[in-house]
Amino acid sequence: MREIREIREQLVSEDIDVLEQSLRFASARGAQEAERGKVAEARATAMLAILGILAGFIVPLVGMVEAAKGDGKWSLLVLFLGSLLFLVKGLYNAVRVLGVSKMYRLEIDTVFDFQPLARPDALREEIAGLIWEYRKAVQPNTEKLFRLHRCQRSGLLAIIFFMLCGIFLLAAREEWLQVPLWAAGALAVLAALLLVFGDNIFERLGIWGTTNKMVPATKPPEAKETTVS
Repeated sequence: MREIREIREQLVSEDIDVLEQSLRFASARGAQEAERGKVAEARATAMLAILGILAGFIVPLVGMVEAAKGDGKWSLLVLFLGSLLFLVKGLYNAVRVLGVSKMYRLEIDTVFDFQPLARPDALREEIAGLIWEYRKAVQPNTEKLFRLHRCQRSGLLAIIFFMLCGIFLLAAREEWLQVPLWAAGALAVLAALLLVFGDNIFERLGIWGTTNKMVPATKPPEAKETTVS
């Protein structure tokens, strides 16, 4: 492959120790990158389970909202619909994390290409292959984390709206307070803003993820550190 050949041409050292050290480094970085993708998928699976539990409350809440009376019913309806929309958004992003993505891996038959090579050349071939695999894995894994952060935020907002809906239902049933009609409008505006702009605001402020779905900018060797949140 052209990409692998270009990488191999940059591996100019003839020192076996240097090449072996490079091989160990490339192997470790490749393993870390693979783990980053696995962690994102595991957390997305956990989020699917949590969102599935929340979905079980939909039917009971429908009946309670329908039974509500007065102006407070509109606030309950807004909270219920808001929680439902955030739930759907969270499910969508969780599925995007777990969606099948193209995987780039060297063929096992590559070992046959090593046979006629001297040890330095064989090491360079292996290192070049590991670097190529690493570069191909970074962008999909970064995309997975980007989607995971959006799933987590949507899930949290769905839980908050579900909780508020429950509190308002209890307050209406016990007649603790009378929710005015304007409160429904305010809640609807808040829900719409969070649904449409919430992710962008959090990401631009650098809170709980970033707007960057692609590969992060290159950092100096001492700063090459990956964080999964």
